Amino acid sequence: MDEWLDLAERWTWLDGELKGKLDQSAVGYALAAAYRQQGRHEDAWQALEEANAVRRTFDPYMRVDEEDSVNQLLRTFQLPKAPEQFENETDAVWAALLQGRWGFRDEGLRPIFVVGSIGGQSALPPQLSGLLDLLAAEGGLPTANITAAGNRTLVRMRRQVGEKDEAKAGARFVVDRMLPNLWNIGFIAMSLPDACLLHVERHPADQGLSCYEQPFEGKFTRWSFNLSDIAHQVLLMQRVAEHWDALAPRRVLHVRYEDLVRDREQVMRLVTQHCGIPWDDVILKGGPQLHAQRVQRFRAQAHQLEPLLRPLRQLILRYERTAGAGRPNFAPPHSHADEC
Repeated sequence: MDEWLDLAERWTWLDGELKGKLDQSAVGYALAAAYRQQGRHEDAWQALEEANAVRRTFDPYMRVDEEDSVNQLLRTFQLPKAPEQFENETDAVWAALLQGRWGFRDEGLRPIFVVGSIGGQSALPPQLSGLLDLLAAEGGLPTANITAAGNRTLVRMRRQVGEKDEAKAGARFVVDRMLPNLWNIGFIAMSLPDACLLHVERHPADQGLSCYEQPFEGKFTRWSFNLSDIAHQVLLMQRVAEHWDALAPRRVLHVRYEDLVRDREQVMRLVTQHCGIPWDDVILKGGPQLHAQRVQRFRAQAHQLEPLLRPLRQLILRYERTAGAGRPNFAPPHSHADEC
């Protein structure tokens, strides 16, 4: 460890102001990981705080921008009215769109989208911005565009699978693991009505700690350099997830890490049933290792995580009441209505 300590004390070998800061923070993250492996948790935390502080100096998180994007998203995908409340044809078309009436279907290929609870956007994804333009256009939303968008998405997904492995070009299922697609659930439900939607979840505090420990780069992860910003992002994404559950009931299956640790087979049987995948015992033999010690890992550093834990307190309490209980989950156990 002496060489790491020397690096921590001497940053002068780093070249260039901006490049130097990035390199300095990268060494800080590495130091933190090395200290954790040695059980030197106080030293690890200090290195981690310093690394994240460096990142924040030139890549700040803009809360107002994130909130505006979420508000715009939820306004765009308004909850449909009940048929008896339709005031005009637009209301009927909107309800039918959300049910996937004009979406694209391919009986030979079913898409599966695995989305996550954290993944900020500083602006709406391009397809959602395009949808806003269509909604504002005179004459209403052209339904043919929704069909074409679904077709393009499925063609792209099939092509990407074939490019990676020709043997899988004729697969019946194709998986997209872009976690920020949590933003796109409404658009996916419209354009690909047969898509299987899986929302992977983890204890909010464990998830927040894990993000704080990662040397993320890019404009969509600016929130990860500050504990209170991480809490802000978690709560924003919770709003989005709850909105999709209200908009498309039972379309999204919520898969919790704690449930997988407790009983992997039960959870995977729920997943395969939800996605229409025939069960095979080989499903239990693959995938990443699951570790019980990673469940509620945050508790060992609770005093340092106070800026993260305080805003998430109600969310954490609700999550802990259900995580690991083994109940099928088509809607999050935490609702903003509970807080009221």
